[in-house]
Amino acid sequence: MRKLRLITLAAGIVAVGMAIVNIKDFVAFKREISLTISDGNKQVLFKKMRSLVISSRFPAMIAGAAALAVGANCYELLCTAGFPMVYTKILTLRPMKLSRYYLFIDV
Repeated sequence: MRKLRLITLAAGIVAVGMAIVNIKDFVAFKREISLTISDGNKQVLFKKMRSLVISSRFPAMIAGAAALAVGANCYELLCTAGFPMVYTKILTLRPMKLSRYYLFIDV
C-alpha cells in the first residue's frame, strides 16, 4: 500500500509539473523549458522523414519508420500520460459499483 501511495504522489507531482510548463507555454511560448518540439528539431525530424520516403532500401525504410514511431510515441506519452493517470487514481478512490466504474471509463 505504501508503494502505491508513493507512485500516486510521484504521478501527481509529474502531472502538476507538466501542467505548470503547459500554462507557462500559453503565456510565454517557447521560452525557457517547454514540452513542444523546437523549430530546429522539427526541421531535422522532417528531413529524416523525407529521406525515408525516397529511400530505395526497404529494410532501411522499415527500421527508420519504426525508430521515428517509437521516438514520437515516447515523446507523446510524456505529454499525455499525466491526465489519464490522475483521472484513473481519482476514479479508484471513489467507492462505487463495478458498473459505474465501467460507465466512467467508457465515456
